[in-house]
Amino acid sequence: MSGSRIRSLRSGIMAGFWPSWYASSTPPSSIPKSYYTHVFYAFVNPDPGANFTLKITPTDKRLMPRFTGHLHSNNHYVKAFLSIGGANEEAKEAWSAMACSQTNRGHFIRSAIEVARQYGFDGVDLNWEFPSEEIGMEHLASLLTELRLAVDQEAHQTRLGISATVYFAPYLDIMTSTGGQYPAAAIANYVDFINLMSYNYSGSWDTSRTGSLAALYNNGGVYCTHYGIEEWIEIGVPPEKLVMGLPLYGQSWKLRDPNNNGIGAPAVGTGPEDSQYEKGSMVYRNVVKFIADRRANEVYDPSTVSCYCHAGTDWISYDGVQSIEAKVKYAKDHHLGGYYFWAIGQDYQDRLSTAASMAWRGF
Repeated sequence: MSGSRIRSLRSGIMAGFWPSWYASSTPPSSIPKSYYTHVFYAFVNPDPGANFTLKITPTDKRLMPRFTGHLHSNNHYVKAFLSIGGANEEAKEAWSAMACSQTNRGHFIRSAIEVARQYGFDGVDLNWEFPSEEIGMEHLASLLTELRLAVDQEAHQTRLGISATVYFAPYLDIMTSTGGQYPAAAIANYVDFINLMSYNYSGSWDTSRTGSLAALYNNGGVYCTHYGIEEWIEIGVPPEKLVMGLPLYGQSWKLRDPNNNGIGAPAVGTGPEDSQYEKGSMVYRNVVKFIADRRANEVYDPSTVSCYCHAGTDWISYDGVQSIEAKVKYAKDHHLGGYYFWAIGQDYQDRLSTAASMAWRGF
């Protein structure tokens, strides 16, 4: 690892993903740079119809210069990363078809570097959700190896950074029947840092009982951030390359009995939600509004290091100031590389962004 990359990791990463579809309500110029060292432009994808080069839409062509220009302006230099992938099915199919062929990987890698340079990005983030089975992980390892070689060969005055956004734990059989373990050696050797998706442990896919959206601990269970981090370190990824994901949204349930309202309480469905987001999901600024409007009870649960609120039969799991501060302190105490938020534009008056930034900086 080069000296510049070591210095970047040691200074710590305070990052956030900026969804380009938020541009009408959260334009690039509104991204609060003082809270971040890295911001990810989400998302673009390889185009199977164009030899797996990146598909850059007219909207991307308009937004990306504004995004990188804002992050690099006024002597407050924030690293801009181009995040490639995401959770939609079209992206998953494109990744699988691209990664299985060395020729396709070559087209993709050249395009990613060219687009990053053309629009002023400082690095690229591979957001493949998720490689399936061991063969998919082998293809990911090849992709990371070849990308690092190409980036190193292309570098002139500056070298593009490489990150990957991955499942919270290195084993996919926790989540799916297909299984697969991330390629630890390739990640340790060729990636500057990885973003752990340390959230969505509970949600609308299981409405039988309430749960913690992003539990740090889970009484010995596997669906928690502490377990995932320990396993990543166990398979050989250095802790300073692990960046903890933090949600700026909540997941909701409808309680069966309003008087039985703790984590794990029986539920009969999803609760309040934002219509433009996933079922049972509510961005943090609207969680705050819900609490105020409904005079909801707010609870910090130290056993999971998470928050929840409830009013009547409506119940929401989320991260508040107290849990964000505790998680960031955990990241520092365990010598992690930093943290990131999903997603910029969902906070309430920068409340959680401020709490995380101050905790990381030791204020």
